[in-house]
Amino acid sequence: MTLRDHTDIVYNVVWSPDGQQLASVSADQTIIVWDAQTGQPQRVLRGHSSWVFGLGWTPDGRQLASGSQDQTVIIWDTATGQAAATLHGHTDRVKSVAWSPDGRQLASASLDQTIIIWDVTSGPISFILQGHTGRVFDVAWSPNGRQLASTSDDTSVIIWNTATMQPKRTLLGHTDSALAVAWSPDGRQLASASYDRTIIIWDAASGQPQKTLADDTGWILDVAWSPDGQQLASASDAQTVIIWDTATGQPITTLRGHKNIVTSVAWSPDGRQLASASEDQTIILWDAVTHQLKNTLHGHTDWIIRLTWSPDGKRLASAAADQTMIIWNAASGHPVATLQGHNDQINSLAWSPDGQLLASASDDRTIRLINTRYMQPSCQWVTRNLSAAEWDFYLPAGMPYHRTCPDRPVHPSLIEAARDLARAGQIDEAIAQLKHLLSVDPTLDLDPAVEAQQAYQEAVQYLLDQAGEEAQAGDVEAATTTLEQAVALDPTLSLDPQAEAQRLAQPTFENSLEAAVKAAQNNDTETAQAKFEEAIEFAAPLDSAESWHALCDAGTRHDLAEIVLDACDKAIELEPDNGLYYNSRGIARLQLGDQQGAQDDFAKFEAWLEAE
Repeated sequence: MTLRDHTDIVYNVVWSPDGQQLASVSADQTIIVWDAQTGQPQRVLRGHSSWVFGLGWTPDGRQLASGSQDQTVIIWDTATGQAAATLHGHTDRVKSVAWSPDGRQLASASLDQTIIIWDVTSGPISFILQGHTGRVFDVAWSPNGRQLASTSDDTSVIIWNTATMQPKRTLLGHTDSALAVAWSPDGRQLASASYDRTIIIWDAASGQPQKTLADDTGWILDVAWSPDGQQLASASDAQTVIIWDTATGQPITTLRGHKNIVTSVAWSPDGRQLASASEDQTIILWDAVTHQLKNTLHGHTDWIIRLTWSPDGKRLASAAADQTMIIWNAASGHPVATLQGHNDQINSLAWSPDGQLLASASDDRTIRLINTRYMQPSCQWVTRNLSAAEWDFYLPAGMPYHRTCPDRPVHPSLIEAARDLARAGQIDEAIAQLKHLLSVDPTLDLDPAVEAQQAYQEAVQYLLDQAGEEAQAGDVEAATTTLEQAVALDPTLSLDPQAEAQRLAQPTFENSLEAAVKAAQNNDTETAQAKFEEAIEFAAPLDSAESWHALCDAGTRHDLAEIVLDACDKAIELEPDNGLYYNSRGIARLQLGDQQGAQDDFAKFEAWLEAE
């Protein structure tokens, strides 16, 4: 069954939870809901003003969320086909988003000095929290969902009562912008990080500072509690991650591995790993027990701003200034998906408690909700990994290839792409690519060096064969160009491209001339004339006096001087000292009634004989 109704590229398809419907999104700015049994469109949803990329059903199948290049997320009522909500409300950059523990609300913090509470079940803004006198950088829900904490460049931390949506306490203690905030797992404490190079641990009930953790080496840009609440991790512009003992307020260890500012830290849900992100465009996974570097993740093309683990700890999401989000397989360190749609840097990420939705906040002033459910079962629906062309199209430039479906082999086009590098003479690059593919899929039966060299030799031989075919067709110019490519690819070839092309074309000329002579001998004048003219065309690119003379001599022997006289002239132009050529042209001129011209040529022929 083939479903045809979109008028432009289709970017995504997602099944409804009950499997009865299929929704698709397209560059034609529409979402189509299809009847999975009949293949007929049930509804065409229109509301976006640009390409639609993201798509996700609610668990009950009653709503559908779509994300578009128009910077909006629209939540649709699938029964009516009407847009239920678009998360569009801030008037400046959105720096942070956080889900309520029950997953029903989303809080967003913005440089417009406000926090917006969104009801994600219906879409509209529930509350706008105003209390800060400066830009709001971060927001975090307490574990029980009853309180919300926010930080600002007014140096304060505000704790909000989520029942009344009013400020409950304003925590003052930092002397510079408060950048990040995190609740302890039991909700009794709050940690805030600041440009003043300190972390303050606050008593959430009284609002009093309990400990001040000082990092004299640099600004503290992010802070995260370990799941057991006994440790804090902080990210610093000194390119380090510090792990602190929350009981004593003393540093336990300093993790070094990044080559630029560390922007974000996040503990895995089981507390066994710590992830850190940096302006060096990498993510490092650390063993939280041994404090050793486990893996370095490469994929973003600009500095990474935020990290967050999925609730089950199997995935890690990162957001970057390259306007993309990458979802990683935490075990392998390989990207599962690269999500695009924002048109400015992405500042914050937050998983819904059930791990199905990922919210992102961006400098483009929008918040996007992305349904990640389709990413897990997708390998159950497809029979292969991405091809080379698909990888280049959908993934950021420079991202190393990996198997998005680990139990499927590397797509054959990747091996062919490496061979193409070898065929282009880039042997070292081809070998490196093949070695990478072997590391990605150890089951591949190939030797990178042998494979690359074989492809290289095949490429050279292909060019030689192609030149031969072109020359045999009489296209000496094309054959010369092809041979030049072969010599450029393999400088050890000892040949002159033009001379070799002419040599390869010589038999074609000779065969054509032979056919002309046979036709003349059979008194088939019409065919003979046509074949002589064909032979003249083949002789032209040879630029050979001998070939022109062969035409001249054969033509005059069969009374076709009118056709071959030019060939006689060209032979003499190329070798004016060869008397035989004058004799042949003399005969041609005599046949055409040019007595004087013939006498002159015969005289030169006789003089040549005497000299010989």
